[in-house]
Amino acid sequence: MMEHFIKEAIEEKGQIGIPGLGTLIVDEQPGGLDEDLGVVHPPSRRISFLEDVSSADLSIVEYVSEKTLRSPGDLEADVAEFIDELKRSLDTEGRKEIGDLGYFTKTDDDRFDFVTFEDATVLPDSYGLPKLKVQSLAPAVAGKADQAPAAEGKEETALWLALI
Repeated sequence: MMEHFIKEAIEEKGQIGIPGLGTLIVDEQPGGLDEDLGVVHPPSRRISFLEDVSSADLSIVEYVSEKTLRSPGDLEADVAEFIDELKRSLDTEGRKEIGDLGYFTKTDDDRFDFVTFEDATVLPDSYGLPKLKVQSLAPAVAGKADQAPAAEGKEETALWLALI
């Protein structure tokens, strides 16, 4: 149940504080070209984890209370049970998945971390574009440059072709 509300809060509010764990927050990642790997990375949104709960504008207790109309006092026991279950899963299985967003892990020094699934769509309006492999056409263009006269004052630029 809490996993559903965590995902919903991430989608609606862009962040959620989980008492005893930390804050999940959505970060926008700009698109770019990695020329060395020949990969175009589209813009995306990823989830970051901060151990500081006080950095959250909204806690899971407040969010669930708002959505279910239950009092925060009634929900504290449910949230505490969820957190205890999550910590038990981390101790026994090493990770605890939160829907299709990603999973919590526990580091060697008993700190918590969150890993976003590679194909997770964090927000409904997320771009959802895949990485593209590209190949430079610069050598082919350079070969044709010998055949055609260069225009004065024009800079030569590499042309990239996306291969799907």
